[in-house]
Amino acid sequence: MLLSRHWLVVVAAAALLGARRSLQAQDNMRREDHLRWPGGEVTFHLGRNLTGTVMANIREVIEGLESVTCLKFSPLVGRRGGRHTTKVLYIRQGRSCYYEKVGRRASGSVLLKLGDRCAQRPTAVLHMFLHVVGVRHEHQRYDRNYYVTVDHHNILPSHTLEYIRRSWGVSYVASAGLPYDYASIMHHAAKGHPRDSRRPVMLPLVPCAQLIMGQRDVLSPADVARLNRLYGCKRYYLGDDIIGAVPYATWRRRALRLRRLEDHRRW
Repeated sequence: MLLSRHWLVVVAAAALLGARRSLQAQDNMRREDHLRWPGGEVTFHLGRNLTGTVMANIREVIEGLESVTCLKFSPLVGRRGGRHTTKVLYIRQGRSCYYEKVGRRASGSVLLKLGDRCAQRPTAVLHMFLHVVGVRHEHQRYDRNYYVTVDHHNILPSHTLEYIRRSWGVSYVASAGLPYDYASIMHHAAKGHPRDSRRPVMLPLVPCAQLIMGQRDVLSPADVARLNRLYGCKRYYLGDDIIGAVPYATWRRRALRLRRLEDHRRW
């Protein structure tokens, strides 16, 4: 019995290490850039099985994002030659909250399912929408170990990838030169997807941050600034006044250099 338990630990550790290496091998800045929707324009289609409450929450999220960023959401209104002329975000009612992948797909459209657990809350729908437009979890940043400790043994296997750190270069580009944000709507709470609900999965190294970590009430200033920086919304809030933020112009210049360096290394 002791031997079988030992091997279960070994197999679990090997699987986690393999997942980390696989994800890091896929990490590159150009691929991260392709997660974003060209021009910030998202074409979407709402399923017939969505309830009135869910539809209202989706409209509230879209109106909110359009008011603070240059993102534009347009309903799918027609087809040409029987085929879509653009990539489409399909939004359907589901048993659980599910996004097919972070960001836009290189080929094909994107599916977002909203279950009862999240579709009844506008800000939880907002969290899912940010994944769709290419924003990853805040605690996946390369520098997260300076701010939180993660108990990898207490994470549900189905959510392991949500806690794997990104590479340094990709993280610098994806975080848009903004400081670590405990208050981000994209940050999990201390007990996000635990095996044992009595123990936290993640604890902040700044104890008082646990009061705001994992909040799903509003976009933080850094959330808004990150969207605008990633999509080049220069006329909107860019977060240059956030303590610890790299000025937008400086971050953009450094990110361009990192992309060129990565391209050079690949060749």
